[in-house]
Amino acid sequence: DLHETVYMRQPEGFIDERYPKKVLKLHKSIYGLKQSGREWNKLLNEVLQKIGFSSCPSEPCVYTRNSGKSKNLVVV
Repeated sequence: DLHETVYMRQPEGFIDERYPKKVLKLHKSIYGLKQSGREWNKLLNEVLQKIGFSSCPSEPCVYTRNSGKSKNLVVV
């Protein structure tokens, strides 16, 4: 979910002929939006932590989890 108000023009091919200058208010991130990468990373971080991974302090894009005799790594 977006934490700020973002508006966009109607996408090409979906323009309502009655209101060609109508704008849309976004409720979620979409491809191409500046905030999308950060929102995706926050969601991924939350999911990985829920299933037991922890982020490496010196390299935040590396997640580790010890499970029994093995060590799992996720590199983003």
